[in-house]
Amino acid sequence: MATKQFELESIGPVSVYKRRGSKSIRLSVNSDGLIRVTMPTWLPYQAGLAFASQKKAWLLSQMKHEQFKDGQRLGKYHTLRLLVKPGISQPQTRLTDTEAIVNYLGSVSSPAVQAAAHEVAKRSAKAEAEQLLPQRLKSLSEVHGYQYKGLKIRHLKSRWGSCSSLHDITLNYYLMQLPWELIDYVLVHELVHTAHLNHGKGFWKAVEECIPDYKARRKRLKDYQPSLLSLKSDSSVA
Repeated sequence: MATKQFELESIGPVSVYKRRGSKSIRLSVNSDGLIRVTMPTWLPYQAGLAFASQKKAWLLSQMKHEQFKDGQRLGKYHTLRLLVKPGISQPQTRLTDTEAIVNYLGSVSSPAVQAAAHEVAKRSAKAEAEQLLPQRLKSLSEVHGYQYKGLKIRHLKSRWGSCSSLHDITLNYYLMQLPWELIDYVLVHELVHTAHLNHGKGFWKAVEECIPDYKARRKRLKDYQPSLLSLKSDSSVA
């Protein structure tokens, strides 16, 4: 799909997609707060932006969620710092070994500052996942006797992890938002898939052999979403 990104005043970034087969304009906000306009290929991009602008009130209602705050803990070892910096026109972000920093001027609640905080928080989650998850997965595989071929760490929209028929495991870097006991459940779940590609009785029996309380952990995992902050999930309007 052809796409262009725009900045909508008081809202933030809006991605406009031209999609074959679309007969109308559709506006959506996903669980990460990303705003997307999908429209027919024959319409100009400005028509999609104008549609989003007309729906500002609706967008703001969808984007009312817990806001990022200075000093907030991110993942396992990063802290979010929202720092006022005079003389800048747009928020600036920086990631260190222990801090995810946003320099800004104006209101910390503005969409631009919150979008910058979201971006640097994602970077911190990815950095932590790339450092911590490979060694954690390797350790669990050795303890429980499962072998995997490769590991990828990326953002999965609605899943915590996956395992291919070739024994390649993919893990969502938003796992860093979970307690370690739930992270371990996800990792063991994917490791067991290297021997059982379905969710049959044999699969769950093998999971239970590794994690006797897996049912309780599985239930707790349902209270979390693969995102940084809770937001109305995948809302849309046409």
